[in-house]
Amino acid sequence: MMLKPTRFLVLPIVAVLAVASAAGVVYAEIDGTITCAGNLSCISGTNTGGGIGVLGTNTGTGAGVKGVAGSNAAVAGIASSVGTGILGQGASGVYGLGGKDGVYGTSTNGFGVYAYAGGVGTGVYAIAVNGTGLLAGSKNGSGVQAAAPGMGLYADSASSSGTLLGSSASGAGVEGSSSSSSGIVGNGSSSAVAAYSDTNLFVGTDTSNDTVFYVDSQTNMYYTGVLEMEIGLSKSKQRAVAYAEAATTPTIEHSGTAHLVNGATRVSLDPSFASLIGLHDSYRVFVTPDGPTRGLFVTDKSASGFVVRELQSGRSTLDLDYRIVATPLGREGERIHSVAKPQIHPLHLNELKGKRIT
Repeated sequence: MMLKPTRFLVLPIVAVLAVASAAGVVYAEIDGTITCAGNLSCISGTNTGGGIGVLGTNTGTGAGVKGVAGSNAAVAGIASSVGTGILGQGASGVYGLGGKDGVYGTSTNGFGVYAYAGGVGTGVYAIAVNGTGLLAGSKNGSGVQAAAPGMGLYADSASSSGTLLGSSASGAGVEGSSSSSSGIVGNGSSSAVAAYSDTNLFVGTDTSNDTVFYVDSQTNMYYTGVLEMEIGLSKSKQRAVAYAEAATTPTIEHSGTAHLVNGATRVSLDPSFASLIGLHDSYRVFVTPDGPTRGLFVTDKSASGFVVRELQSGRSTLDLDYRIVATPLGREGERIHSVAKPQIHPLHLNELKGKRIT
């Protein structure tokens, strides 16, 4: 081990440093604090085998390795091949607190940040006072990937720059997995979770890694199963859940009541509704009289409204209900079609379990 400080400041014992080499482990007990002002690392460890370059252990209540930065990353890890930028294990796999970035990791082929908590702790927990709670990027893998029996990924930030930010050129920006809790939990004053993608903003999979829900970059939502919506409380204060209808074409609807006088009436479209629909011939009108008539029909449909008349020159005067089913503006000609569900690679939980510091 080579120490190249520019000056020494002797203080009480602060840590025990272990530096590994191919031949074994050399332990160095530092009785004091090493202070340096150069561009190189104060302490550097290199391992050419399969061990750990630098290992810090504290059997008390302190930290094994602690990084504090005023304007840069508190702890930075870089993996140039298929390794892991930062690997942490414990009640909190990786905990970072910095003036800029809590934890920052980068990898050219593996994961920027890779953490596993085997107990009930949190895989990754990061806090930033002014910067981003957690920021990670990867060229080929996932920006952030975490798995834990408890909460997969938790981030908190007091800044408006975002609670959680992950980016990837080909993989998933952020992936979270949990066997008993939520995979990803976001809490923010502006956006709980923000997503940016050229293909799909959000993708949800089941236990077989089959896509069951996703939102594409045009904010179109796709899901399997039945869409249920809570519409409020019943008179008995019970939750009321309704089911959404399915249609073979994009539709937008409007309903109302009109008054038929001497067998005829003109119904004007609501201007806000009329501005959302396509051409005048792209909507249909269904009428129901509130009393006996010789029959009703719809004529003279236009962009501003339509006319309802009674058959056989009838002269009835009564109320009628109408329902308009229209095609949204810009969606003319679209019909039911097949789509290919996006597939994402499963979280490597077994691989995570295998990456433990012993």
